[in-house]
Amino acid sequence: MADIIANLRKKHTWYVTGVAGILLAILIGIAVGTMFISLDVHAENVLDDVLRSSYTDVRPESVGSDRCFSFVLSGNTAYYSPAYQNDVEYYGDAINGIIDKAVSEKEGNFNYAGYRFSVKSEEKGGHTMYAVYDRTADVLRIRSFLFTLIAMYVLCMLAITILAYLFSAKTTQPLKDAFDMQKDLIANASHELKTPLAIISANLAVMNSEKDSSIRDNEKWMESISGQVDRMNELVKGMLELSKLEQTTIKTDLVDFSAVVESACLEIEAVAFEKGATLVTNIQPGATILAEKVTIERLVYILLDNALKYSGDKGKVGCRLTIVGKKLHLEVMNTGSAISEEEAKHVFDKFYRSDGARQNPDNKSFGLGLAIAKATVTAHGGTISCHGVENKGTVFEVFLPLAKKRAK
Repeated sequence: MADIIANLRKKHTWYVTGVAGILLAILIGIAVGTMFISLDVHAENVLDDVLRSSYTDVRPESVGSDRCFSFVLSGNTAYYSPAYQNDVEYYGDAINGIIDKAVSEKEGNFNYAGYRFSVKSEEKGGHTMYAVYDRTADVLRIRSFLFTLIAMYVLCMLAITILAYLFSAKTTQPLKDAFDMQKDLIANASHELKTPLAIISANLAVMNSEKDSSIRDNEKWMESISGQVDRMNELVKGMLELSKLEQTTIKTDLVDFSAVVESACLEIEAVAFEKGATLVTNIQPGATILAEKVTIERLVYILLDNALKYSGDKGKVGCRLTIVGKKLHLEVMNTGSAISEEEAKHVFDKFYRSDGARQNPDNKSFGLGLAIAKATVTAHGGTISCHGVENKGTVFEVFLPLAKKRAK
């Protein structure tokens, strides 16, 4: 299990890092491409301005501090525009080689003596005029910008990898919880099945040891086996019901919850009478919800049956249904010992049984009833809670959303 989670965290980390890396690389490419295009456009504009200004021997303001010059080739002699005299002198003896290279290129980019140039030519008055723009600074700008972006990319990828791995623990937590729940469910179910299976095995051993015994002689052993089979059947049904509620979407319809509660109270009243308990009800009519009727009926019966079971000798069970805003509020109360805060935290856990449940003489409680109740409420978009009232008893509260039509 630990290895599976660890592998999932690694895969999650590499997946997130890979996607983030591709997106960042695309953004870097767009940024560098945009800068490159911008510098190209600027170089084109500078060359056009230089060619225009050469006719008047005026250096245009748009050129700014960029190093450039223009010349007219006549025979083998290049005549420079006076406006760019300082730029020409900057290159010293290399200027002749730069001019020769510019003439051979006529238009485009070229390298010479460690410099990067752009050149553009234009026919004017029977002569060819050349404009040369030094783009060495542009190359350095792009390299510096690219180096900065690469450094940022590396740092960002390192940070993303670390964060992705840290957050992968939270991402895989639901899966880990599901595995743990499944593991606990199997362990608890196996534990619950051990006792009835042991009893059945013992009864069969007794019956097999008395080969000449009649059916009547083995009647009590057979009844015991039948009871244990019923127990196991109840356990399997409860587990299937939990699985259905937790893993599938329930089919809902308009249900008169008030009528459901009244019907459940009528059924439980006879049981309460036999036990000597008193059932007190206060049910507000007209509480309509969207629900799966069978499961919602089971919810009410589970809560009433649980309350009656632990109400004590000649105790009282109360059931109150009210409408609060856009929700219905169901309260099921019983007298007897109040549940502690610690037990209230776990009372809805699968296979959890409080001390009172363990002392239950019917020996039929698996600790699944309240887990099914919570799963039912959750599946219907509601909430359920439990708390004790000192010297009075225990209260279960359920809130479920009313059907929209009724809520309006």
